[in-house]
Amino acid sequence: MVVPTFKESICKVQILTFFRIMDSSYAKLTLNIENFNF
Repeated sequence: MVVPTFKESICKVQILTFFRIMDSSYAKLTLNIENFNF
């Protein structure tokens, strides 16, 4: 069993949070576009 280093875990967390932020902002964009279509 290999224990990941502190840097590696920090990196993974940063990537996950980045994708989560991108996901939510993208969802907001699509929602705004849908609202503008009315």
